[in-house]
Amino acid sequence: MESKQKNVVIVGGSLAGLMQGIMIKRLGHDVHVLEKAASLRAGQAAGITAGPEVQAFLDRFDLTHQPYSIPALGVQMINKESQKTRFFRRPMQMTAWSVLYYRLRANFDGLASELCPEPPRHSVGDGRAIFDALKEVTDVKYAHSVVTVQYQGLSTGQNGELKADMVVAADGSNSKIRRAVLPGVERPYAGYVAWRGTVPERQVWGKPRECFSGNVIVFQCLDNYILGYTIPGRNGSLEPGDRLLNYVWYSKCPETSPDYAKIMTDKDGQQHHNTIPAGKIHPETWAAQKLYGATRLASVFVELIEKTGDP
Repeated sequence: MESKQKNVVIVGGSLAGLMQGIMIKRLGHDVHVLEKAASLRAGQAAGITAGPEVQAFLDRFDLTHQPYSIPALGVQMINKESQKTRFFRRPMQMTAWSVLYYRLRANFDGLASELCPEPPRHSVGDGRAIFDALKEVTDVKYAHSVVTVQYQGLSTGQNGELKADMVVAADGSNSKIRRAVLPGVERPYAGYVAWRGTVPERQVWGKPRECFSGNVIVFQCLDNYILGYTIPGRNGSLEPGDRLLNYVWYSKCPETSPDYAKIMTDKDGQQHHNTIPAGKIHPETWAAQKLYGATRLASVFVELIEKTGDP
């Protein structure tokens, strides 16, 4: 990138967009993020692994210098009786989507939150950073070395546009930018539904809590694969008891089956394409899924699923 200050628009303000925005801002360029969702966002009960690249990014760019993850020594396989079987040593750092999101927002545009109450100060040499929520990009046009980004304000209904030297497409799996630039690229359905949930660590005792201690635990059986690990608590706490036990349950479900259509229809009757927000899954659908898992999954996961409040 040339030394001349640039105006950069990033379409999408989730983790990838924010990481790009922080790096570009620190290079001295002005960054304007357009995000379709609200500014304050729930984490979709999402535990995630902070891989080596994320760790290297935070070591370099996170000016809060606060811990954000829980170490896991490796992957512990278990059987249906929750007895330990094979173990694969692979040190990892486990965290939560919300912890990373609000850490990145603190570094990008100085947002103060419960998870990051003291955002770092603006550094000398930084460019300007704007996080513009509830803005849906409708078109992108390129002419005379300038990109024009057109958008609609979802709360106001008003249209607007931004001129940019560069546009970064970080608008997720249903990217409008990707469809415009690569219209032939399709995302086929993978063939399974992922059910997510968290349970406060203090609500679990005995074998389930012991299984989760220090490892990612995995159980697999016909048409199902489920893994779990410990993540920071809802306020970002890393203290035992305050943390959450997180699981992701992959369950085979053909896209053409009646079950798929039922699963992806929320309690208000709305059909979803990718994700149903926490608390919106139809109670009958969740009850049927719990019953299905009770006869197939390892006992520690059956207990967690039964204690899940808002999958």
